[in-house]
Amino acid sequence: MREAKEKGYTEPDPRDDLNGMDVARKVLILAREAGIDLELSDVDVKSLVPQDCLDAGSIDEFFMKLQAHDKTYEDLRRVAEEKNERLRYMAVLENGKRKFH
Repeated sequence: MREAKEKGYTEPDPRDDLNGMDVARKVLILAREAGIDLELSDVDVKSLVPQDCLDAGSIDEFFMKLQAHDKTYEDLRRVAEEKNERLRYMAVLENGKRKFH
């Protein structure tokens, strides 16, 4: 994550990329364009970042706290890879209902 930030791939605060709100806002825009009355509070968002990292007071503190979760993320990545899958955000709008994975 730190390398991605250094290369300019992330938002200035990487938590903004990982907390799910960006995807939630995009599905909200698409829903409204499709004529579906949906509010942000109607979208279930699951953050990829543990709460202690989200609560970090600075980006440097965020990166320090995030390191404590490296094994968890590596386990998630490995399990996904074994199923030929990838970790990513996915929002689904189906028959006027939203699903957020």
